[in-house]
Amino acid sequence: MTFFLLPIKSNWSGSWEAADKIVAKAFDAKTRMFRRTQALSLLKALFTNPNLQQEQLISNDRRRQLAQTLLDFITAELNIYTLDRSKPRYLSDLLELSHSVFTCSIDGVEWQNFKQALEKVRKEVPGNKNFCMVKKSFNKVAAPLKADVIVASDKKRYIT
Repeated sequence: MTFFLLPIKSNWSGSWEAADKIVAKAFDAKTRMFRRTQALSLLKALFTNPNLQQEQLISNDRRRQLAQTLLDFITAELNIYTLDRSKPRYLSDLLELSHSVFTCSIDGVEWQNFKQALEKVRKEVPGNKNFCMVKKSFNKVAAPLKADVIVASDKKRYIT
């Protein structure tokens, strides 16, 4: 994965062309889970790299289209989230990626459906120590969207 991360962390404009294929594979049902988390890490690096956010490398329309497609996939994953289906790391990576897309401040991206899915997931996140990174990632994306965050006093079901 480090090999693929190098061009994404530089200002290579070809990273945006590769992004479509990475998104398609990241949310393909046939892709194994560890490959999905690697793809999400690559996408997060793409959206957090300030060198790649320049307009001469990608148009605002293209960036908006990619962000909306990505957000739609993340929303679909959050809508079908269950504890027995999803791993905590995968959920945390989904939330961190959505936060990265949000911090890019891309105009025209619809966040309402994502916010509804986020509120649904909030009810499902257990309060045990295995999910502390999920809670941190959740709160990181929920606060700017003005959604309810997870606090310690929430009564959650605990998994042993």
